[in-house]
Amino acid sequence: MRAYLGELIGTFTLVFIGTSVATLQGFLSGYGDTGWLGISFAFGGTLMVLVWVIGPVSGCISTLR
Repeated sequence: MRAYLGELIGTFTLVFIGTSVATLQGFLSGYGDTGWLGISFAFGGTLMVLVWVIGPVSGCISTLR
């Protein structure tokens, strides 16, 4: 059950943060300021933190070794 809950939290966080940055990047700072690079860093950074935090719980770390 912990693995399923970890996957649920991880997927929600990745989608919430990534799409928030993609949606709000033009609203907050004018169109094109962050662009594709900022959106890519938002998704990549979120994924990196989630692998570190939730990885041992959900089992994704054990598949990387």
